Amino acid sequence: MALLGAAPATAQWTPFSTFDHTTTAGSPLDLREAWADAKAPGNGSVYVTGSIEVQNTQNNPTYSNVGASVALGLPTFDTTMSGGFRRQVAIIQQSAANGGGIQQQVYFYGLYPNGNPELPGLHTNVRAISVWPGATEGTTRIAICGETSDNLLPRSQNPNATPSTPGNPVYSGFIAVFDGGMALLWTHHVVGAFRSGQGLEHCAVTDVSIRVVEGVDVVTYCGISSHGVDLDPVTQLPTAANASLTPVNWFTWAAPLGRADGAADNGFGQWDGFVGRLVNPGSVVGGQAVDFHSVVGGLDQDGLFGLAELPDDRFVTVGSTASPVNAGGGVLAFPFTLPNQPAFGVYCMGTTLVFDPLAALANDRLEAAISIGQGANQGVASVARDVMVHLDGVQGDLGANPMVPPLHAIHVVGSTNDPMMFPSIVTNPAVTPQAMLNTTGVGPATDGFVLSAADTPGSVFVPFQKGTYHGGVDDDALHGVAGWNEHRDHVTVFGRTEGIGAPLADVDLEVCNYFFDTPNGSVGVVADPTVLRRTSVLATLDQVPTAMGFFHVLGGVPPAWDFHDLGSPAGGGVAVEERGRITIVGQSDAMSSYPSLPGPPQSRFGRGSEDGVRTDIDLVPVGPMANNGVGRTDGTGLNVPIVAGADGGTTPVASRSPFGWQVGMPAPALQRINLDFEGDLPDPFAASSPASVLVDRPPFGAPIVAAFLHYGIPATPMAPFPDPTASGIEWWMDPNSVFTTSISQFGGAGFDQTVRFPLTFPTGNNIYVIQAICMLANGTFCGSPGMVVNY
Repeated sequence: MALLGAAPATAQWTPFSTFDHTTTAGSPLDLREAWADAKAPGNGSVYVTGSIEVQNTQNNPTYSNVGASVALGLPTFDTTMSGGFRRQVAIIQQSAANGGGIQQQVYFYGLYPNGNPELPGLHTNVRAISVWPGATEGTTRIAICGETSDNLLPRSQNPNATPSTPGNPVYSGFIAVFDGGMALLWTHHVVGAFRSGQGLEHCAVTDVSIRVVEGVDVVTYCGISSHGVDLDPVTQLPTAANASLTPVNWFTWAAPLGRADGAADNGFGQWDGFVGRLVNPGSVVGGQAVDFHSVVGGLDQDGLFGLAELPDDRFVTVGSTASPVNAGGGVLAFPFTLPNQPAFGVYCMGTTLVFDPLAALANDRLEAAISIGQGANQGVASVARDVMVHLDGVQGDLGANPMVPPLHAIHVVGSTNDPMMFPSIVTNPAVTPQAMLNTTGVGPATDGFVLSAADTPGSVFVPFQKGTYHGGVDDDALHGVAGWNEHRDHVTVFGRTEGIGAPLADVDLEVCNYFFDTPNGSVGVVADPTVLRRTSVLATLDQVPTAMGFFHVLGGVPPAWDFHDLGSPAGGGVAVEERGRITIVGQSDAMSSYPSLPGPPQSRFGRGSEDGVRTDIDLVPVGPMANNGVGRTDGTGLNVPIVAGADGGTTPVASRSPFGWQVGMPAPALQRINLDFEGDLPDPFAASSPASVLVDRPPFGAPIVAAFLHYGIPATPMAPFPDPTASGIEWWMDPNSVFTTSISQFGGAGFDQTVRFPLTFPTGNNIYVIQAICMLANGTFCGSPGMVVNY
């Protein structure tokens, strides 16, 4: 049996999948729960958020058999004496990253002017979560966002109650910020314009990102609203009634471009997107200032659903624009930065936009915007749901390494039934051959899509260079995209797949790991996406990725949102932590056969009605026996014993930043290197089994003087031991049986490219151990965890 090691305090990987549901004593079994989003910031935890139904937040309420507190400033409630009605509330759960182990959780919801929290028919729905990890609970920040039909929010900047009632609910957006101990610090209530004779319109915050800069909370957000900006008929300036949706430092477009701008009233009774940023020094209640806010849209149905921050205080958002009835175009069209973007007929197109809120000129704040899909073909639709940014590139002088571009990669996912989606994009990205295997636009089938761009500040369009459809003969969609910030060539996508035309067809959750193979010597070129491993979590009945709560702004309020047969536009629901483990979240019917692993008490079976589901996945090959498969010495992959006292890799634990490379901060001195396995588990009975080891990615720069891949078959499995002559190297194989291959030129300037090293595995049962090691100019060694291939 192969021996594995793990870093101190690192638990062995255990397959984990669970249902989550309300377990407060006396609660009915048919309450509805749904997880919407997940984040893994590298502090050993996974944070998930969602919307659940409860009757009681008093008397030591529990969720999934663990106590749940109530957010600071909120009264508790118990509806059993008032008919036992259910309220939909938000919940945040912090769990151990090795599966199970709920560490803490908190409820969040609104309140009412008279202090009575028990009005039926008013609900909170949460969409997304962002975590900025700090060294302590006090310096950690957690932000959630969504919408609520409650009148007031706790610890809010807005003292005025909305006129929302159970018979006429009004949805307003919210952002709530907590510290690492889940104490509520402050909230921001996003309230729309009140139009005379028409009432308050609806809005929601759909995605959020939080970071801390010199003690200041910086919160960037996007959302949707059912109205444009209300203008004074005399001054043509935004009226005071716009409340927190009033644009601040909006972008504008000068004639004759004729595009909508952030100060324009884009029409009553439709939908707009919006973007903004808050700054709150000291996390003080009511201390936030609106640094930037603008409405984004036109006359038609527009919304933004995903957001990620870029360097230099910029950010990228994705969403969609659609005309279910009207022809678009004219002065109130969606603000695409290229005048040749099509926008007419009955259409639904995805959108990607880049904002620079600190630009000196208002008409430079919308830096780039592009459409995804056809605007001229009635009956096809595309929607972009989520976006991620991988930081990359050179720190300092480009001339020192001309072959290595500063390439911050932008990855966008969504779904489409448009066979001409790729030709519709102005930059016409090179579609990978995999796209030709799918059936987008044939019959009723839809596919997900992945688009990748290089961040080019100041460009008037998003330069998508690569992309692929993600699907097959079934109905497929992608909802989320994520990756660990140091593993710049691994991107995980998450969505759903649905059998078409088959008896008892159901919807299953799907997750896939893409590897972006950086071309050697390329400058400013996005890599080709290659599927490493793709799996569906098979279960009966229907599963929902990144699920919204039952009550939300897109359903039940006019004007109705048109889904164009693509399903919910909500994005997210997937997280990747520093060892490459993946967490996906959503909703499942409690009677479904969705897996519960390893079983009680660590994980839970379904209960009564719709439950939230969370599954942790490690996408490496496994074999038919318990000790067959691929594992890593950090405790992931193959489930075999851990060697006590081992670091798990060649990089000293103390030299790595625990949180990797965060936006707004310099790259850590030593970055994690990930080893992955491309191909199937070797066949012990085949004459040879070809596969490849993928190195993602040796750290960039001149400090590297040599890099090697060590691989071999030890005569006997052995415990790791430190190299007595080289600080930082921990051997996981017998040095007498090690083969060494250089993966960079000795004495060269280093490199910043992926490495694909082919191996042919011989017949028979064997154990391969593989490591990547880099020697730096200062004499330090760094490298990857070891990889164990046991077949």
